[in-house]
Amino acid sequence: MFVWSGWKQGEGHRWFKLVSGDCDPAAIGDPMGRDVALSIDFPAVEVGGGKIWERIPADADIVGMSIGRTACAYPKAVLAKVLIVNDEIDGVPILLHDDPFISQRQADIAVFDPRLDGHRITMGSSGFTVAGHHVLYDRGTESLWIDRGEGLTAFSGKHKGRTLPLVKRLDVTSWGEWQADNPSSRLVIGSLDRHRALPSE
Repeated sequence: MFVWSGWKQGEGHRWFKLVSGDCDPAAIGDPMGRDVALSIDFPAVEVGGGKIWERIPADADIVGMSIGRTACAYPKAVLAKVLIVNDEIDGVPILLHDDPFISQRQADIAVFDPRLDGHRITMGSSGFTVAGHHVLYDRGTESLWIDRGEGLTAFSGKHKGRTLPLVKRLDVTSWGEWQADNPSSRLVIGSLDRHRALPSE
């Protein structure tokens, strides 16, 4: 079974390949194409202030977390556009996922540990859903992943059956509250370079 994953100049139509038993074909939503919502792979940040920092309204929704001595904030307006952030805080790789279908019913954003057998993998958006859940793909093998609650689990491809553990789910707070508690916070404001090649793994 093949699910359309978009068109690429020089290659034509591209497809994700699934095999019998990966999922119920009737549960697959209409595909939009991979990376239509383009994940952040090289985060642009401001720390303790900046042009974007100063323009964010105090009542704007953000999610935040701390790793080591670094507090980091992610505006919901940014997450709603990109859905996925492949980030690293104080040398620790993390994966943020905003499932637009689930997050409408729940306030939290999922954070996963993206290391598999000690090796970091990066994720992109597949452009389709299964049973109302946003499907991610990893750049190295194009295995397909879905949030099963306890972690991000591959249901198709080389990594089928493997799970990236859930680190935490982040509650939404206001930028004003976060900024008051974390005046030196790291703020993710977008992507450094949209013209840079996507990570290969």
